[in-house]
Amino acid sequence: EEDELEAEHQAAMAEAEQTAAPDMLTEEEAEELKALRKKKHDVVEEHRDRKARASNNSIVPRSADTERRSTTRRMRDSLEAMGYDAEGAVRRARDDRRGREESRMGRSVERKRKRDAASAAAVGM
Repeated sequence: EEDELEAEHQAAMAEAEQTAAPDMLTEEEAEELKALRKKKHDVVEEHRDRKARASNNSIVPRSADTERRSTTRRMRDSLEAMGYDAEGAVRRARDDRRGREESRMGRSVERKRKRDAASAAAVGM
């Protein structure tokens, strides 16, 4: 009886190995998988680097520009040396206002402002 159990166990183990074999990778397949994972990692890292560089952030942080090489005075001098009128650019660079320009705001904001103005005019009558 013990021999029969041993034989059944060995048969079950052999069957399990055969069914598990397709899931296991050969050395070549494992190396290919490793190479694919590395390539994917590299592609993702490259994308992250490009995205970080393409953002609208200053390349050199202000704290690192201790010599203050990036100033509006230098920008004006550079633009004037190229023959451009730099006053508008300097004005925009110095403008502290944030947010969208009025012409770029959505319709709902414009409608709300018109309604507010109309109600204020009606109350003032």
